[in-house]
Amino acid sequence: MPHAVFTDPAIGSVGLTEAEARKLGYTLKIGVQPFKAVAKARAIGETDGFIKIIADDKTDKILGAHIIGPEGDNLIHELIVAMQVGATIHDVARAMHIPRPWRKA
Repeated sequence: MPHAVFTDPAIGSVGLTEAEARKLGYTLKIGVQPFKAVAKARAIGETDGFIKIIADDKTDKILGAHIIGPEGDNLIHELIVAMQVGATIHDVARAMHIPRPWRKA
């Protein structure tokens, strides 16, 4: 059951946590994207937080997703839909997203 906590920063969550998935015996792929690497978060000056996706290592199906950061309560909806239709992490990665601007190191 998806849920949100309307705090600052906002929290959105759906599916299993990493601990729950491990307890159920899944071998996992974990992806974490800090908000400091998200262009919009930098543009609005709110870079605290992260996006975490938990997937089954064997099938790449998304088991859970958790977002803590600006608009996390709204951003989680993309992952709710992905899980509802049985998308894999590759399906989400291949979906057209607004790119992060490149910068020189």
